[in-house]
Amino acid sequence: MRQQLAAPSYEQRKKAFDRVQQILAEIQPMIFLASPDILVGAKNSIGNFHPSVLEPYVLWNVEQLYFRNASENVHR
Repeated sequence: MRQQLAAPSYEQRKKAFDRVQQILAEIQPMIFLASPDILVGAKNSIGNFHPSVLEPYVLWNVEQLYFRNASENVHR
């Protein structure tokens, strides 16, 4: 990892990073976990609420969330 961080060219970085991945595949046991059911919720007074399948599930677009006006609060 240190070599790929300091490598001056893309080709050298790619070669070093490929070696890191090879080492991990050979000696590092990995268990990939899937979470098929993620449940999130929010009041309908929150605008632009779009949950994500990746963490953070709810706050990935926190700077775009807003409180709706009372006239905008409609059931979706």
